[in-house]
Order: sequence, then structure tokens, then C-alpha cells
Amino acid sequence: MLALKMGLGLSDLSRLLKSRDYRWYVAGNLASTTGLWVQRVAIGWLAWDLTGSPGWLGVIAAAEAGPTILFGLFSGALLDRLDQLRTLRFTQALTLLYSTALLAASLTGVLNIWLLTALVLFRGTLFSINRPARQTIVYALCGRELLSNGLAFNAAVFNTAKFVGPAVGGATIIFSGISGTLAAALALQLIFTVALARISVSDVKRGKRDESSILRDIADGFAYLMSHRGVRVQFAILIAVSLLAKPLADLLPGFAAGVFAKGPGGLAVMYMMNGIGAVAAGFWLSARGQAGLVAVSIACIIAMSVALMAFATTSLFWLACVLLLCIGFAKVAIEITNQTLVQIAIRTRFRGRTMSTYGMIAQGAPAIGALGMGFLAEFTGLRGPVLGGAAICLLVGMGAWARRRYMEEHLQPRSDEPA
Repeated sequence: MLALKMGLGLSDLSRLLKSRDYRWYVAGNLASTTGLWVQRVAIGWLAWDLTGSPGWLGVIAAAEAGPTILFGLFSGALLDRLDQLRTLRFTQALTLLYSTALLAASLTGVLNIWLLTALVLFRGTLFSINRPARQTIVYALCGRELLSNGLAFNAAVFNTAKFVGPAVGGATIIFSGISGTLAAALALQLIFTVALARISVSDVKRGKRDESSILRDIADGFAYLMSHRGVRVQFAILIAVSLLAKPLADLLPGFAAGVFAKGPGGLAVMYMMNGIGAVAAGFWLSARGQAGLVAVSIACIIAMSVALMAFATTSLFWLACVLLLCIGFAKVAIEITNQTLVQIAIRTRFRGRTMSTYGMIAQGAPAIGALGMGFLAEFTGLRGPVLGGAAICLLVGMGAWARRRYMEEHLQPRSDEPA
């Protein structure tokens, strides 16, 4: 049965990769995401070089993520009013302009921490609409039938870039300096800009929409999400996993040094194992059929929770690394299946608002969770908060397993929209 599902999944993936537009998008997205991580390494190094302050590193991170949290609902409502491909092209062109300005400021020597923060804030604002546009355009490129394969392959691409980008950025800084690294990131962003110019997608039918204000659209979108039983459950799962499991990535430096007595090399190994698991999950799901995603999602929640509990209690470094590989695999599998089930179930006219809300939770909740767990760890040590979060996630997974039939029933494709 498993071989049959894998065979069907590989057939679907083969059909998907035959699409010229999807190939252009994947290639461009891989280049762009790699460039983003290369640029992040350069910006982090710049911020530290300019200030020597850990606080400024936090300010830079907040400048990038803050606009998505603040403007996510507005961006989603706006995206539902606009042509998604044109919006993606426009915001990508502005991203290219931002990268050019950052490089020019570095080359001319006028860059200071205030200008750097302002530029990163501008990019974060762009990404508050660019990121959900990247997610929603996959539906137009793949269609509902191949959506699971498309989202999974995109996740594999993202995690590959997340794995490769920092390594490329670090090496480029050593051999070419900050300006050379920023130039490389600019070139990679240019590839995605060209790829978007070569893509064409048919107009996605959104249904009739009354003329209304943006605020009314936001309210309607939120009411729709709360009224959709299946999507409501998926968002509850997303919140639980994002708050209680994802913060582990931010706490890994403390585990490496304080628990396992390892230096930067040990931390790099831990991140690498987590990244390998994430990439493997993306490729596995991209080669798998779309059937049974609810069961896969819930099984991965339970497996991830058990692995997290084992990680929080072990003192063996090699076992912790193996567990991190399992955690990375399960975490990305949950993200892919969760997003696929949501995108399959929702109406197209609410897609932008739904995915922007999804992005707000996926980005904001881990930051809140890391802040809370870090505060608790000051009093209890690192193991306690991670163990407690994993236990709650396990209860969520077991509760979801008991209601999996209910979830399957309410996460069916909309009957009033074409596949």
C-alpha cells in the first residue's frame, strides 16, 4: 500500500514538474530564498560589526518579522483584491530595489545601524504581502489536485535554501567581504525577478465579492476562518505547535553549551541534523500522494512530541542529534500537511486572508513561545519548558487523533469550486 501511494505521488510530482511555469517558479524561488539567507547572514554580521550589541541583533530581527505580524491581516485582505502574480512581480521588483540600495550603501560607506534597520524594516513590510503571495500563487500553478505535491516540493526547496544559504553567506563574507556577499544576494534575487516575468497563470476564479472596505474584508475573512470547522481545528494545531514546539530552534544554543557542553561546532551539527530532517520531509511529501494527510499530520504531531520529550531528558549528544533529525522531519511534515489541508478546504476568495493569517501565526507564535520558554528557563533550566511544551503538544496530538474522522469530514475540497 505504501509503495502504491509513493508511486502515485511520484507520478503526480512528475506531472507537476512537466509544467514550464512551475519549473520557472521553483527555480526562481530557490534562488531568491537562498539569496535571502545569504543576505541575512551579511546583515547579522553587519549589525554586530556596527554595534557589537546583542540588543541590536534583536532589533534587526524584530524589524524583519514585525511588519508581518502588524500588517498581516491588512495584506491578506489586499491580496484577495489584487492579481496575485502581478502583486508578486511588483513586490519582488521592490525587493530587488531594496537589495540594490543596501549594496550601494555598503559600497559607498554610508551604511550605519539606523539606515540598516530602516532598510530591513522596508523589506519586512514588503514581505508581509510578498510571502503570502508566494504561498497563494502555488494554488494557481498546481491546482487543487497537485497542491500537496507542489507545497511539499516548495517546502523542500525552502529548507534546502535555509540549509545552503547561511553556508554560502559565511563563505562569501570570508572571501569577498560584506559588499561581495550583498552583491551575490542581489544576483540571486534578480533570478527570481526574471523567472516571474516568464510565468503566466490563468486567472483564479474568486467568486463575486461586494464592494466593501478593507476593514470589512478583514472582518469577513476572520469570521470565515472561525466558522470553518476544519480550518479552525488546523489553526488551533498550528498555534499549539508554533508556540510550544518551534521555539526549540531558538533555544538550541543554550542546549549546545549549557546541557551538552559543546561549542559552536556542536551547535552547527545540531542545526545541520535538524535541517536534514526538514529537507527529507519536504522531498518525501512531494513524492507522496495527497490521500491520508490528516492521519499523517496527527501522527507527526505525536511523533514530534515524543521526540521532543526524549530530547529534553537525554544527556547523550549523539542521541540528541538523532532526535533533532526526527523533530525536524516531523515539524516540516506538520507544516506542509497543515497548510495543504487548509488551502484545499478554503474558498479561493478568502485565500489571501487565510494565508496571511497563517503566516502571522507561523512567524509570531514561535517568537512569543521562545520569549516565554526563555523566561521560564531562567528559573527552571532549559529542559523543563521544552518538556512541558512537548507534553501539551502530545495531548493535542492525541486529542486530534480521537477526532480525525471529524477533521477529515470538514477538510474536504469545496464542492462549489473546480478542482
